[in-house]
Amino acid sequence: MDWKKKTLLIYGVGGLILGIIAGITTINNAVENNKKVDISLQDGARIGVNALNSLSKVIIK
Repeated sequence: MDWKKKTLLIYGVGGLILGIIAGITTINNAVENNKKVDISLQDGARIGVNALNSLSKVIIK
């Protein structure tokens, strides 16, 4: 496997794992506080844009 495919695979798996951990944490917090999480499409888009902004600050030198 060349370095490009390996890089995409590692970043993809890492992003998937972080997303699942974030979801589990959100669910656990909601259960502990007896609340229901209501995430809209706009909230999801905002989370994605914030993640991309954070990532670009780390990667771009």
